[in-house]
Amino acid sequence: MTESEPVGHPAPGPVGAGSGRPEAGVPAGEALYRYTRDWRWTRLDGITWSIAVCMTCRRVVKPTSIRRTRSGTHGEDYYEHEHPLKFVLLTQSNSKIRHYYLDMGLEFLDEPVRSLWIFRRLWPQEVAEEVEKSLR
Repeated sequence: MTESEPVGHPAPGPVGAGSGRPEAGVPAGEALYRYTRDWRWTRLDGITWSIAVCMTCRRVVKPTSIRRTRSGTHGEDYYEHEHPLKFVLLTQSNSKIRHYYLDMGLEFLDEPVRSLWIFRRLWPQEVAEEVEKSLR
C-alpha cells in the first residue's frame, strides 16, 4: 500500500480531501463546490475557526452543515457553494496565543484580520462580520 492511499478515511476528492473541486456528474454551469474544515473550541478557549469567503459573490459563506462531538469542543464544518471558496483560518492555543492564515488571493484582508484577531482580540464571529463588511 502506498502513502497516497487512504486507510479508514473518506476517499480523496471533493469532500474527503476538502479540495473544493466540483462534484462529478453535475452538469456544467451547475457545479457545486464542497469543502470540509476542522472546528475546535475547547473549555480552555483553544479555537480553530474557518471563515469561508466567496470572491465571486463578495460575501462570507456560512457552513451548510456542522458536526460536533458530544462535548461540543471539536468537530467539522461543511460548506457547499456554487463558486470556489477561499478561507481565513483563525487559531488560538489554550494559552491564548493567536495566529491566522489566509488563502492565496485574500492578502487584502491581512491588515483587517490582524487588527481584529491579534490586536483587538475580537471573537471569531465578530471577525467574520468585519470581513464581510470589508468585502463590500
